[in-house]
Amino acid sequence: LLNPATGHVVTIGDHLQLAAIFATEYPEVSGIVHDKRVRMDLSILSYLRSFVPPNNVASLKDNFRMCEQLASFTREALYEGYNIPAQRENPPMGGLHFDDMGNLYASILSCDRALCSLRLQHEGLGADDMLALEARVAASLVRTYDTGRPDEGSLASEVFVVTPHHVQRVSVLRDLLNNEATQPRFADVCVDTAERMQGQEAALVVICYA
Repeated sequence: LLNPATGHVVTIGDHLQLAAIFATEYPEVSGIVHDKRVRMDLSILSYLRSFVPPNNVASLKDNFRMCEQLASFTREALYEGYNIPAQRENPPMGGLHFDDMGNLYASILSCDRALCSLRLQHEGLGADDMLALEARVAASLVRTYDTGRPDEGSLASEVFVVTPHHVQRVSVLRDLLNNEATQPRFADVCVDTAERMQGQEAALVVICYA
């Protein structure tokens, strides 16, 4: 299909994206290109980058989508040389009003930063208890956000809760929907794993890491 003398193959993607999750271990298979090893959990892009000359690889480092603080975090954590256009300022969480600013969750949601981190103390807690604590905090942030919104519209496309694994997703949903009186209100909140949430946007994104 490709003329070896004149043809070109261009691969586009992000080699630092979340890798595939396997339920079991697969054996490595001997590769035929430069005696490299082919791993089943390695993307084609990552495999090609391992032997393609550096001058044949182009990185698009100008981000016109995220605000300055989110892009700064991404640059420090993942991408060296990430460029942040000056015109993208940190957006405020517009329209929120809380009666009780002494509430921890209200203070987090009212801060002027695009990225906030809440560290949970887990000393003495077992895995199940830690899972339940994280789910309770995530659900409390969603409930508090809802109390401060200026309208009572659907939360379906406005709030995401992202979890690494399915067991955390189930735990967050259980905590969020455990009250029959408010269950219909939060039934359409999107709670899913990172794999399924990539490429989507929301006003509030709660990410679970425990």
